[in-house]
Amino acid sequence: MTKIITLKLHSGSLKMGFHISLEIAEEGKPAYLQKSGDLPANNQLYDEIRLLEMALNSAPHRTRLETTKNQVKNVSEPDNCAKATQRVIQLFNQWLTSETFNSVRDELLIAIAKTRKSIRLLIATDDIVTQRLPWHDWKISTDNSHLEIGFCGHSYKQIQPAIKFNKKVKILAIIGDDSGINPADDLKVLAKYGAAITPLINSTKSEVIAHIGKPEGWDILFFAGHSHTEESRGVLKINDSEYLTIDDVKNSLKSAIFKGLQLAIFNSCDGIGLARDLANLNIPQSIFMRQPIPDLVATIFLEYFLTDYTGGNSLYLSVRNAREKLEEFQADFPGVTSFPVIYQNPAVIPPTWQQLRWGRGKLHQVMLAIGVILGILLMRYLGLFAGLELRAYDHFMLIRPPEGQDDRLLIITVDEPDIQYQNQQEMTREGSLSDAAFSQIIAKILPHQPRVIGSDIYHDFPVDRHYPEVASFFKNHPNFFAICQDSDRDNNHLGIAPPPEVAHTRLGFSNVLVDTDGIIRRHLWYMNPSHDTPCPTNKSFALQVALSYLEAEGIQPEVTPQGYLKLGGVYLTALERNLGGYHQLDTRGYQMLLNYRSGAIADTISLTQLLTESIDPNLVSDRIILIGNIAPSYKDFHRTPITPSFQIHHQTAGVFIQAQMVSQIISAVQDNRPLIQPIPRSLEIIWILAWSSLGGVVGWRVPGGMRFYFTVGGIIVIIYSICFVSFLAGYWIPLIPSGLGFALTAIILTNRDSATWKHNHHILTAREWAFFALPPPPLTVFMIFLNRIFVGIFALPLALNTSDLQLSDSRETQPYRAFPDSEYIREPLNFRLPDRGRPGDRTSQAGGRGNCTKDTQITALVPSQNWGYTLSDRPSFWFYLTASKDSSWSAEFELQDHQKNRLVELSLTVNPGLIEVTLPEDIALEAAETNYSWRFSLICEPSDRTGDLVVRGQVLKRELDQDLQAQIRDKFGRDLALVYAANSIWFDLLTLVMKFREEQPQNPLYKEDWQELLEAIGLSQ
Repeated sequence: MTKIITLKLHSGSLKMGFHISLEIAEEGKPAYLQKSGDLPANNQLYDEIRLLEMALNSAPHRTRLETTKNQVKNVSEPDNCAKATQRVIQLFNQWLTSETFNSVRDELLIAIAKTRKSIRLLIATDDIVTQRLPWHDWKISTDNSHLEIGFCGHSYKQIQPAIKFNKKVKILAIIGDDSGINPADDLKVLAKYGAAITPLINSTKSEVIAHIGKPEGWDILFFAGHSHTEESRGVLKINDSEYLTIDDVKNSLKSAIFKGLQLAIFNSCDGIGLARDLANLNIPQSIFMRQPIPDLVATIFLEYFLTDYTGGNSLYLSVRNAREKLEEFQADFPGVTSFPVIYQNPAVIPPTWQQLRWGRGKLHQVMLAIGVILGILLMRYLGLFAGLELRAYDHFMLIRPPEGQDDRLLIITVDEPDIQYQNQQEMTREGSLSDAAFSQIIAKILPHQPRVIGSDIYHDFPVDRHYPEVASFFKNHPNFFAICQDSDRDNNHLGIAPPPEVAHTRLGFSNVLVDTDGIIRRHLWYMNPSHDTPCPTNKSFALQVALSYLEAEGIQPEVTPQGYLKLGGVYLTALERNLGGYHQLDTRGYQMLLNYRSGAIADTISLTQLLTESIDPNLVSDRIILIGNIAPSYKDFHRTPITPSFQIHHQTAGVFIQAQMVSQIISAVQDNRPLIQPIPRSLEIIWILAWSSLGGVVGWRVPGGMRFYFTVGGIIVIIYSICFVSFLAGYWIPLIPSGLGFALTAIILTNRDSATWKHNHHILTAREWAFFALPPPPLTVFMIFLNRIFVGIFALPLALNTSDLQLSDSRETQPYRAFPDSEYIREPLNFRLPDRGRPGDRTSQAGGRGNCTKDTQITALVPSQNWGYTLSDRPSFWFYLTASKDSSWSAEFELQDHQKNRLVELSLTVNPGLIEVTLPEDIALEAAETNYSWRFSLICEPSDRTGDLVVRGQVLKRELDQDLQAQIRDKFGRDLALVYAANSIWFDLLTLVMKFREEQPQNPLYKEDWQELLEAIGLSQ
């Protein structure tokens, strides 16, 4: 992932000076550091750059510069150009060491020193003279090969990507006037790299305009020939008599950019005006020559660049590599290595060669998104979301607002104390409820005229002859209903018979439907009993009770032509096989989803209370009385959406489930309480497609960074809310497929560089998803689940994409104070010595042999234990060589793993003073509990290695755990050094302090840090 550094030169000029602001960010993320400063006016530099331009314009070699009528034609010798170039470079670098700019420069140096990633340094200015300065010869640029400089203006906007998929990169190659040069040679170079080239050679203006605006569009616009800049406007000479400006083709270029034009290459002289004019049209990037370029050099640069670029390197690295290879022409053409420059739209991530033909819209992402949507629909069809959807159903059921009790019911419970009470009263019983107790129940409640009585306790034996009143009640009471259980041949269960005295018309089966996860979500109302069943009824116990209650209201059941049950004005639609979260559901019988009431379903009274205490008549009168067992010893408990626990005392007793079923039927008919129904399959598909399509729109249109994530999170909250509100209204809408489809398509179609799919990803953790914790906690879990699904299935985490770009400079910048000023109170580093390792072998002194005199000494800059931590894959190892003579020594460095395998063996040439040894690029230490051993040998006598000065030690790469990661996050400069010191991260701390000293050798703060580190490990200055 690239680091983006933007140096903004606000309104001003070389003659007036500039106010400066620095912004540093990771590609695809908002700036994490800002700093402000000033650059003073520099009239001398202004005059010298003008003189240099005159010298270059009159150079005696063939260039691609169109000579204007007013141009001076005196010939300038190469030596004069070289001197003028050096004067400008010297003055330029002195200008960038101005005291008012130091704080910005220091921050910039630290940011560069802290990363080995590629760096894109953008100089944001609208001043054309400043853009002509040799920024590539700035010492910061020349010293850091992983950094490349580009220009940009202060105003820009992101162009929405076009959708295209080309087999080859499409190049419109305009070859202009060739007077005195050979621009056609560039066509031969372009042809080497497999692009589809459309050449326009010495074409007319109308032909150029027509080709640029062609409907198929272009990936690269290329021009070779004569060009120049008049004031700030770029001019191309397209044939021997016609000139072309960007304004002449503005509309065609806008159309081409909209269709996917991503790169313009002006392999011609003085193209800065052309690049600026194109930037006003928001072209993603262009490459131009900021000074007159020799004809031969222009062609060679193009070949160097395309070789690198088509070989897989980034646009910026390819330009840098090509520039540096022009060094062979530096003697004849001074300053030529800094002539090629990139002009960048900061709102766009530069494409690779492969991405050029895909277009910034990346049709492959569209195809992937479509594949994901179809995959989600297929997974939905195959029932792969069934478990998650059922959990969403349970979640919605659980968090619904309480509806209150159903006052039409009273439940008489039989618990363990009630069983003991019956035993104490010497009531003979065969189950949990004795006939004696039942006799007292009917005696107690019948005077208050209950409307319906139902017993949810099995009584598959005759009534005790001592209680004929119970037998008579069973046989004759028209509104009493008893239970039995149908046989289950699949589970070898023979069923349970009803009381012999109860008529078949007043029986109801007690069978319930348990889903594969052990939870009761459905209500079985009706079924055809088995031919050998002991339970001769086709209606459920709850249905019988409810129908009896409603019959008193004059409501009779009807069967519609479609076979559905109708009660009053309510249609009770049966559950279908593949609707809702279910797949291939066994829908035999007449099933519906059970709409549980949260909280207590009805008033309850225990058997003992009923028999021993007076009862309020209002609890019984005109109500449904259900009698049921809640004693744990009888194990009539079940898991439900509102009581999903596996512990029996947290589950729901069977009588309460029967009460829920009865209440659901009656409430639907009398109160219009909604019955939960899945939406039809066709609407499910439309629902999922609609949200998935919206996800694509969000990914396509919404800028990246936290704005993207808040948008995605906000819309997921909307999906969640719609599903929940619909659930309250009685409609079960799929949450998981729609939310997953939306999130995945949004992420896939996010406009970002595909390099972020391969390098360091910003994977959202539960802590980061806490931004979205405003909805109920289960929703947060759902969002984390979406992230982990994406990581697990596609191996692509939720990666942040293009940054929340600042499109103007209107806001005030708040500098990040990484470097203290004179009023800063210094916090000591306080390096914590490690508690591992053993003293010895960090210093070795010569005995006066060979090249080593007696005062020659090598010291490893490590703690006295010769051991230290690192967080880096390739830490630097530091040594100090003391010697009386200033000469070079041969040395060796060796690194072994814990099994003594030699990983690194370096031959070095060293001089007295500080020595830094860096590991090769192909070596990366692994975090483990075992040490790596290193050895540094100073060779005093090559023919006799027994006299080598040898120091040894060990290094351990520390695991970056959550605690340390939290400490390091957002730490920079010396704040980061303090964290390293507190955690004994020696090697990284020392390297950081060394970089500070190197960049600011006179800074007293860093002098104190250096001295403090040496004292902490027992070494003196």
